[in-house]
Amino acid sequence: FEKMAAVNLAGKKVYSSSDALSSQQEQLIYGSLLGDSGLSRPATAKGHAFFKCKHSIKQKEYLGMKAKILGNFLSGNVRLDVASQAIDGYTRNDTVTATSIRHSIFTDIRNLVYPEGKKTVTQEWLSKIDERGLAFWYFDDGHLHNDKYSNNIRINLATNSFSENEVKLLQNWLLTKWGIKSKYYK
Repeated sequence: FEKMAAVNLAGKKVYSSSDALSSQQEQLIYGSLLGDSGLSRPATAKGHAFFKCKHSIKQKEYLGMKAKILGNFLSGNVRLDVASQAIDGYTRNDTVTATSIRHSIFTDIRNLVYPEGKKTVTQEWLSKIDERGLAFWYFDDGHLHNDKYSNNIRINLATNSFSENEVKLLQNWLLTKWGIKSKYYK
C-alpha cells in the first residue's frame, strides 16, 4: 500500500501526499489514543504499527464515522465482536472494532505515544491535539454528569490507565490550553 517510502529530511520524515494523514485523521488518532484506541506492533521488530478503535455496540455509529474518516488507512470493514466479561458467565459485552492497515506513520506515532512500550501522556503528544482531538477523547472516554443535588453539570473524562503525574499533566493542559478547570478523583 505504501506508494513511496518516507524520506528523512533533516531529521523529519516526509510522506507522499497519498500516504500522509489528513489533519482530521491525525486528530482522530491523537485524541482517540487518550481514550479507547491503541497502536500495536507485531511481536517481532519487523513490520509497522496499526491503529485500532474498539467501542461498545452502543457507539457503532460513532465508530462508523471514525472508520469513514480513516478512509484508505482502514484495513477492512467495521467488525462486530462479542467478548465475554470475566465478571460472570452470563454477561456479554458486544463491541465494534475498526483496525487500520500497518503503516510507518502509525509506527512513528506509536514511538511518540508509547516511548518505552507503554502508553504515556507527554507534553509533546498533547501539543499535537486541537479541539477536534479533544472532542474525540471526550466521545471515547467522557460523559456528562448532572448532579441533581447541586444542580451542577460537569464532564467526566476517564483517565484510569494513566499515572497520577500524567493526570496532572492533562489537568495543566486542559487549564492552560483550553481554560478548563478540572478535579482529579482517585
